[in-house]
Amino acid sequence: MEAILKEILTKLGDLDNGFQEMRVELQEVKSDQKSMHTELQEVKSNQQSMYAELQEVKTELRSNGEKIDNLSNEMRSHFNFIQ
Repeated sequence: MEAILKEILTKLGDLDNGFQEMRVELQEVKSDQKSMHTELQEVKSNQQSMYAELQEVKTELRSNGEKIDNLSNEMRSHFNFIQ
C-alpha cells in the first residue's frame, strides 16, 4: 500500500512538473504574442505615415500637372499672338 501511495505521489509530482512547464511555455507564447502585437501596431503606424506621404506626393503631382498645363497654355497663347 505504501509503495502504491509513493508511486501515486511520484506521478502527481511528475504531472505538477509537466503543468509548470506548460505554464512557462504558455507565458512565453503570451509574451511573444504581445511583442508581435506591438510590432503589428508599429507596422500599421508606418503604413499610415507612408499613405499620408503618398497622398501629399499625389497632391504635389496634380499641382505640378496643373502648372505644366498652365505654362503650356501660356506658351500657346504667346505663339498664337506672335503668328
